Amino acid sequence: MRVGILHSGALGDSVLALHLVRAIVEGLRGALPPGVELDVTAVARSPAWRLAAQCGIIRRVLDFESHGIHTLFAPPPAAVDNRLMEWLRGLDLVVSLCGLADEPPASRIRCESAARVYALDPRLRAETAAARRHITEQWRSDLIAQGLRVAAITSAPLFALWTPGQDARRSPGSDVAVCCCETTRPGNETQERPARPVALLHPGSGGRTKCWPLDRFERLAAALRSGFDVRWILGPAEEEWLVGVMPARLRATGPVRYEESLEGLVGAIRAASVYVGNDTGPTHVAAALGCPAVAVFGPTDPAVWGPIGQRVRTVRGGGSSSSEWGADIADVLQAIQDLGLPGAADTADPRP
Repeated sequence: MRVGILHSGALGDSVLALHLVRAIVEGLRGALPPGVELDVTAVARSPAWRLAAQCGIIRRVLDFESHGIHTLFAPPPAAVDNRLMEWLRGLDLVVSLCGLADEPPASRIRCESAARVYALDPRLRAETAAARRHITEQWRSDLIAQGLRVAAITSAPLFALWTPGQDARRSPGSDVAVCCCETTRPGNETQERPARPVALLHPGSGGRTKCWPLDRFERLAAALRSGFDVRWILGPAEEEWLVGVMPARLRATGPVRYEESLEGLVGAIRAASVYVGNDTGPTHVAAALGCPAVAVFGPTDPAVWGPIGQRVRTVRGGGSSSSEWGADIADVLQAIQDLGLPGAADTADPRP
């Protein structure tokens, strides 16, 4: 059975969508006759889908842009890209995570392919927010209502690659690297693998209002140094407003690593014993890897948007901007201690 998945979101949305896709795959496999194989291909933008293919959640991933997906969003009589047409006509079932069933791209797929088509609008609905229901449950319910068999969404790691202290070059059984060496960006700092557990802190986000104030991250780092080797990681999402001015401050409590690739991020997380970050894509990746993680939330609701994982804790502050919603450092430290990690018992805020 040949299945196609369409998704256009960024890193964090992709990780959440992949939890749904795993449940879709499990549901479809449970309904297949003996001897029938499931072949799932995704057309997506985020590199998270490549990692999903390496881990066996899907068979392969095609690039969203190079396969002309944009032509599916244009109403007739605009032509659909020939490369895309060839792919669509070979499918038995399509799940579009890009919009409603009666809108492009789902409506165009129905015109161009004999495949069964299921579609959902990924945007949060008011009733979901009011009920504080996780967004993935909204998506799952929408597909079930259309007749698609979808298994329960679980907290088991999506990417079962995390081992504390392991910054490996390849995943077991894979010929594709899942983490890489330090980037060549000037200012990246490396050090030998530490004897103590590592706390990896990611203070950025693509949305500045989602960021816990940097001075609180710095105080957290100072508190963690008694039990952990503290490391900082920054990425392209916060490059414009954080990378250029903050590394000098962060170096006072630990080395700073800049990673442009998902592979590099995965490598940094695999070397950590605990990860702390905002409501952002890397935090979802850490949870999906099975790394013990603390997610610090502000204006967004963790009940709706929280990372899914077996060893995740969330801490939430109030307010609608980073200047208003300072979550308490003691609560973040307590969340780390609740994870039962070596070194956590020795931490304390130096400025209570």
